[in-house]
Amino acid sequence: QELNLMEHKHKQRLSDLQAEHSVELERMRELLRVEMEKVQIQFANERQTTADAYEQQLSEQKAASQRDLAAKEAEWAEKMNRLVREGIALREERNTISKEKSEVMN
Repeated sequence: QELNLMEHKHKQRLSDLQAEHSVELERMRELLRVEMEKVQIQFANERQTTADAYEQQLSEQKAASQRDLAAKEAEWAEKMNRLVREGIALREERNTISKEKSEVMN
């Protein structure tokens, strides 16, 4: 019975991690969408400047935005990797418990 309880807790934790992962992914998508909208608005506003100033500023902003987005993507990728690693560890622990439970039953 204790093994069943442990197995249930691990299944619940895995489920919670998967839900957290889904929520985090959706949050990331929304943040990226908002950031892209901001960049697009900034780019549209810059079209009002002279061609040289616009090109210079566009280049600088694009590079800064790309660096910022790359940093955010790296941060989010690390979070996703952590969630995946935790999920794998929980799954392995659940499998070990199931195996031990099976051995105890036999």
